Amino acid sequence: MAMEDAMPAHGSMRSAFYFEALQRAQRDAAHLAIPGVEMEKVSADGVPCEWLRAETSNPNHVVLYLHGGGYVSCSLLTHRQMMSRMSTTSKVAVLGVDYRLAPLHPFPCAVEDALKVYEWLLEQGYLAENIVFAGDSAGGGLVFATLLLIKHENQKRTQQIPMPAATVTFSPWTDLSITGKSIAVNYETDKLFNPLRIKITGFTSYFQYRYIRFQWRLFARMYVQWPKRLSNPMASPLFGDHRGTPPAMIHCSAEEMLMDDSLRMEAKLREVGVRVKLKVWNGTIHVFPILMPSSEQTTDCFAQVAEFINQVLT
Repeated sequence: MAMEDAMPAHGSMRSAFYFEALQRAQRDAAHLAIPGVEMEKVSADGVPCEWLRAETSNPNHVVLYLHGGGYVSCSLLTHRQMMSRMSTTSKVAVLGVDYRLAPLHPFPCAVEDALKVYEWLLEQGYLAENIVFAGDSAGGGLVFATLLLIKHENQKRTQQIPMPAATVTFSPWTDLSITGKSIAVNYETDKLFNPLRIKITGFTSYFQYRYIRFQWRLFARMYVQWPKRLSNPMASPLFGDHRGTPPAMIHCSAEEMLMDDSLRMEAKLREVGVRVKLKVWNGTIHVFPILMPSSEQTTDCFAQVAEFINQVLT
């Protein structure tokens, strides 16, 4: 039996750090509402959602936002600050999607919910050319997976589902089979999953690295249930055919373990003619706009996102 398969599923100090950070974000979010942002809870064809509209937002321009959390955690509450800030800086209405989570609701529940909400938006009269998909980490992967599901559904339907105007993703998790080289290369620099910056030297530190990697695989298997599904393009969109999908903007950290998921996704999109902008940020962490909200990099990141969104929306 491989060491990863033999490891227990309980936490460690470094693995717990990530969840503690998310829990702090969740506790703080309810008390740090951005002034001038209106919140409205809605049901989008049965999927719980939350509108966040800044006073200056264009009501016809929408960002459909898919939160991260490894497909097993987080919520609209943990990401309310980020969505509110996107509404304020990009002057759009943001619709956050509370999609179903694994292990109770495994693949393909999340991607089906995302598509259901998008079709609901279209039924409400919003134009596809005025809608941007956005998401972080697992939600970023879900953005690209939803585009592939649209392509798949259009092969069976006479009435086609139009593609959205563009996508914006932050540290997207696009390969659930965890084959990116940065998982190992960036372990020593990843300040989120390895906050003590322990080097992979000796048995103990190597075991800790393998444990972190095991946890990523655990999240993936909780979501897909069966190992063969790890390479399914609607679970791991890195392996899909993205011809005909809209322009994309991708942000990631140069030091994070999942950096290669962004780099390889950018290359995959560019290879099939999709217009894509990739920004790799130094001195940051995985999904830094949430966990480093006051940093200069986060401010610059939101400014670039706003510029991109305003360029692609009509």
